[in-house]
Amino acid sequence: MIRIILSFLCISFFINCSIAQPIVYKKYAPTTTAPIGVVACGSMQIIANWNLGGSFPFGLTIVDSLGNIIKIKNYGADLDIPKNIVKNTNNELMLDGLTFRFDTNGNYRSYVVITDTFGNFKREFTFKPPTVIFNNVVNSTYLNGAYYFIGEEFDSLVKPHFLSRPYIAKTDTFGNLIWWQNKFPESMILYGYGCISPTNNKTELLIGASNEDTVINTRSITGYFLFNVDTNGNLIKRINLPLIDQDTFVSNLVTKIISKNDSTYLVLGNNNLFTLNNNFEILKNDTLVYKMAIGGYLRGVTIYKSYLDDSYIIGGVRQMMKFFNGDSIFTRTFKYEPNFGAMDDVIPTLDGGYFAVVGVNNGTMYVKMDCMGNYESPTICEPLIEPPKKVNPLIGDVLYTGNSWQIKINDPFNKLYSYKIFNCVGQLISESKITNNMSVITIENQSLSDGIYFIKIVGENFGTTLKAIK
Repeated sequence: MIRIILSFLCISFFINCSIAQPIVYKKYAPTTTAPIGVVACGSMQIIANWNLGGSFPFGLTIVDSLGNIIKIKNYGADLDIPKNIVKNTNNELMLDGLTFRFDTNGNYRSYVVITDTFGNFKREFTFKPPTVIFNNVVNSTYLNGAYYFIGEEFDSLVKPHFLSRPYIAKTDTFGNLIWWQNKFPESMILYGYGCISPTNNKTELLIGASNEDTVINTRSITGYFLFNVDTNGNLIKRINLPLIDQDTFVSNLVTKIISKNDSTYLVLGNNNLFTLNNNFEILKNDTLVYKMAIGGYLRGVTIYKSYLDDSYIIGGVRQMMKFFNGDSIFTRTFKYEPNFGAMDDVIPTLDGGYFAVVGVNNGTMYVKMDCMGNYESPTICEPLIEPPKKVNPLIGDVLYTGNSWQIKINDPFNKLYSYKIFNCVGQLISESKITNNMSVITIENQSLSDGIYFIKIVGENFGTTLKAIK
């Protein structure tokens, strides 16, 4: 019965989009220790955590939209350590980490737990080549019926453990190792982080890490290391990302790669946000540290697109920032909270707000915020609209007539192409072409639920978005 309810909540996206204030709260959960990340399941959040001292150290905590714990799931056994959680496109959750359980010499190996999106256990597996003493998973992805992993390995007592060598690996969905690749520059470093993501054409993989590019006065200067490989693990090329001020920053690590659309990528570094095209050429480089308004560096770790508009939330170890069109909309920090440990993750929510997971001493703090990062006295959230290519004074306001919207065209000879209707969480509802020489555009809306909508009109050399209420 619980699974049926969770299934309905997880796939239900038909939310009430009438004007309302998002739910906000700040709650402390002593039953959840050492959080490592969070993923969304509809209006619910699923927090991955390390149950310190527990018999089942891999844990998932399911929280409803009010911050109430619905269910706690535990996996693994003693001597397992989780590192990351990934929600795959095949509707599975993947908990990545390591385990000491399967080696009598006290060495650890990569350990993975697979569940469905409700946290129900499906399978577990480990993998380690015979030539490697230690290895663990840092991040993973799913592509075309197989799992791909990036992690760290250590196979020589001569080399210090903290300078372990990165690897990438491919397994089938049962954990059988297909190939293992570690032929990368000796200077490539993960520092416990790193990322792996399919390319837009789903034929290659993008991998982000760090690389010791130079040493100045005995100080290691590490640069962003972004490269692509084919699905057999063969290195295609390193994608050059620029270093920033070497006198200020000594560590530059690629931490997250997401597809912005079919033609561009967002590549997050701990100090920069890069926009790349499909040829991996840099279209834009935003320096994050200069956007912060509350002191200290952001040190970007994760990035997600808002459900409400085209803004992005960027999370760091201590701070978070809402980012839109190259500008910081707000910044927030939790480092002054009592017993603060680290902000482990922050993700967008369906109501336009954000959900942050903060590690504190002997527990976890859940913080649900509105679209401006407030967890007290929330504001009404409305989408940030892209500025039009050219302001067009010829489009009038939207008039609601009961069963339709009417938009007055002040110059009927202005060349218009089409319109699109979006709901309040940015989902495309419908679209249609526009016949020119019309003085009024009439859009039927009787099949739509009451709420807020946005009508985007595209014409020759311009675009504009209008707010419509039913």
